[in-house]
Amino acid sequence: MPRWAAILGAVTALAAIVFASNPPATLWGAWIVKKDLRVPGIVGLSQKEIDQIVGTRILYSKSCAQSGQAVVRSPEYASTILSEREFFDYAHASLKQLGITGTTTTKVTLTGSREPPLRFVGNIVFLGGKLPVIEVEGVFFELQKAKSIADNFDCTN
Repeated sequence: MPRWAAILGAVTALAAIVFASNPPATLWGAWIVKKDLRVPGIVGLSQKEIDQIVGTRILYSKSCAQSGQAVVRSPEYASTILSEREFFDYAHASLKQLGITGTTTTKVTLTGSREPPLRFVGNIVFLGGKLPVIEVEGVFFELQKAKSIADNFDCTN
């Protein structure tokens, strides 16, 4: 392979990472964990833990992130674009099973959280379908935008 082709490939890959370094604006705001998506596979949660996650309120913003009572001040987010194959290697599920159309998904990880995944539900989010999908210990959940004033909240804890 010519040297210029290798350099062009490296620049293109770097541009994709830089472009995806901030989460898309569609993620900002208040969300509620709507339902478990029941994707087959090995999971690290009991049915009781899954049931407790449904209904959790999550807030993503530039200044803070909140999941239930867990609050992260000045959160940092890392975004990467995954192909269908990369997603399958990660999740052992297809994008289609999660309602994500197309051939890629944006994986957003809350990197500034020191909370364990069960304490900060929503630290991994996949974008690309009608609604965001979070993953906790191999279980996927669909998020729904908070609709009422009572559902909206801020990081005041």
